[in-house]
Amino acid sequence: MMSSKQGTDARGSGTFSGEKGGVIKSWNNFYTGNKNWASEGGSTSASGRKLNFITNKYDYTNGTELGEYREWTETIGTQNTDGTWTIYDSEVTDTEDTIATNSLIAIEDAAKKGSYYQVSKSKTAFYIDVPANVQKVVVKAKCGSSGKSGTADMLSVNGTKVKMDLAADYTVYTVDVSVTSASTIEIANANSSNSMNIKEIKIIAATGWETTLSEGADLKNIDAYEVDSRSEQVPAAVIAKSGGTLYSNFDVALGDSGMGISIAPTAPLLAKTNVMAYAGRHASDYAFTFSNATDDESYALNETLNTELKAYKTSMTKIQGTAASSSGTGDTPSTGGDTPSTGGDNGNTGTEISASVECVFTGKVPSNSAFTVTGNYSDSKGTATVNGTAYSICVKMEKATSIKFTTSEAMKLTLAFASTESGKKVKIDGTDYTTDSSGVATVASLSAGSHEITKGDSINLFYIGLSK
Repeated sequence: MMSSKQGTDARGSGTFSGEKGGVIKSWNNFYTGNKNWASEGGSTSASGRKLNFITNKYDYTNGTELGEYREWTETIGTQNTDGTWTIYDSEVTDTEDTIATNSLIAIEDAAKKGSYYQVSKSKTAFYIDVPANVQKVVVKAKCGSSGKSGTADMLSVNGTKVKMDLAADYTVYTVDVSVTSASTIEIANANSSNSMNIKEIKIIAATGWETTLSEGADLKNIDAYEVDSRSEQVPAAVIAKSGGTLYSNFDVALGDSGMGISIAPTAPLLAKTNVMAYAGRHASDYAFTFSNATDDESYALNETLNTELKAYKTSMTKIQGTAASSSGTGDTPSTGGDTPSTGGDNGNTGTEISASVECVFTGKVPSNSAFTVTGNYSDSKGTATVNGTAYSICVKMEKATSIKFTTSEAMKLTLAFASTESGKKVKIDGTDYTTDSSGVATVASLSAGSHEITKGDSINLFYIGLSK
């Protein structure tokens, strides 16, 4: 973001971590699952998290709308009869405290005590922002310790000490100062023996205080620029605070010089509707309607569904270039442990592999119908990891185990056994092949035709890969 030196301009500066800031363009963002706190005029989400950012339209930190930025100059202060200006006059009473509400006065070590502020011994009371040409600081004060007499240095304005009558009631003290530029004045209690009470502070200057005021969103101090449509451009007036970069507006055009796509992206709400309508198996060749009234609470086997699944024959023709089998009995979930194969040996007919494929045994069935498995499955024989994916369900290589498949051309065969099963043998078309240190056996060039994988040693097969 602008303030964190990271942005989202994919074709401009500030895109990646470490680059100086880029400009963020924001459009059509909304929250789902929680109430939209922004539309409710608040800055805290339904989950209670405080959101701290500002755009050209909305101050999400304080939950307020922002108008178009504008600024103007005003003269602060009231001209006196002698030609000087009272910049501000702040005081505290039983009912009002314009010292505390004055944004130019910082209260340091002064405690409000009803109708006055009390300053401890040798402590700074206030820091006051003042303009150039300030001539006088007027303070209404008295000694805060009772039963005192005599005089002592007590009030201090920018280090200039004023003697105060310790027994007197509130008295107005005027201190001459010399300020040639906008700065900060310190008001303190210079006495180490007594506290001091203050009721009023007045700043007198030679001229009024010319100050710049503003309203609306400052385009140089926002976290993102919100637009009303994707085609709206971020104006050149929006500059990243860190880095000084502009937004490239790449996203208003298609093609290589724009978003890198030839068709405009689907609108977010329509995309959501499409996903909800079409996710999963759209326009399937098999569908079954459950009865919510009975099926939701029933744990019994649905005989009608079971019969239909067993009779199901796929109309799918290929998976990634591999012809689909014309027969099948559907997948039956396993309950764990060693499970006999239900596929049996179908003679390895009707399927010929002509492209790179993989076969694993998730669900204790072959993931690719081009492979016919006769044997037992297990989920307790360790794991094998292939290309970063760990597999935990295997075919046990036993005396009766047989895995058959047919290739239309010469291909590389990779077999992954348990990672602990190194130096073990497996038979491929009757020839022994030995696993490497990772439990993997390979045939660099397996000729075209029908093939069979059978037991060499008692090991466990997790993965089969064929590649050109």
